[in-house]
Amino acid sequence: MKKFHGSKLIAWILGANLLAPSLSAIAADAEPGGANEWKFGAEAYLWLPWIDVETQGGTSVEISLDDILNNLDMLFMGAVSASKGKWSLVMDVIYFDIESNENEPLPLLLTLDDVNLEAAIVTSQVRYNISETDKYRIDLLAGARYLWLEAELQVKTRPPLPPGSSKASDSGSVWDGIVGVTGQMDLSDKWYLSGYADIGTGESDYTWQASASAGYRFKRVHAMVGYRHLDYKLDSSAAFADLSVTGPYVGVKFRF
Repeated sequence: MKKFHGSKLIAWILGANLLAPSLSAIAADAEPGGANEWKFGAEAYLWLPWIDVETQGGTSVEISLDDILNNLDMLFMGAVSASKGKWSLVMDVIYFDIESNENEPLPLLLTLDDVNLEAAIVTSQVRYNISETDKYRIDLLAGARYLWLEAELQVKTRPPLPPGSSKASDSGSVWDGIVGVTGQMDLSDKWYLSGYADIGTGESDYTWQASASAGYRFKRVHAMVGYRHLDYKLDSSAAFADLSVTGPYVGVKFRF
């Protein structure tokens, strides 16, 4: 597996279509005044973003939510957490598989004929509680974010170019260390607000992410709705320079 040194620019731009909805962070809900025993949680969620990709040449490509939903073949988004006292462990796993055979015009008199894209993003964190009352909780966090993409596509020429087709494939991965903060504030026994922010670097120049959400408690099940933004700045050896993902998300948490 290599870094994002892909020579197929089109493959990476299409890959951004796949990756963007899955690039997310978890603001795990923590019960106030936690006893010194292990507590566990699981989460299922869906991020519905708009995507902006900028190539090294300065070309900006915007990808709509309709583009993503029309091409999805398989989708998995989930997270697990474990906490004891002031410490928490959180792991978030996202997997996408997209396959499309619709004809789509591309620059330079090309037509995209067939696409197969797979992607996975894994975010692992260790959190430590620095402040907690009956109404709020603040945790510091450190961890790593891993992004992997594999793209296969077939491109055909359009008139006035001679008829022809070619296949291209590429794959790559990026590791980044991250640090950040997350917090929660209760508005009532049922309603609460959560916030999350991280920043990191490693094989990318830098990456950062922020989110805010409102949650509602149903005993051991929590429902959430919020807004999330993620940004990547990749080095000059990558096929694209910037990746920006922003939009609303919904989720359900299970506490046990």
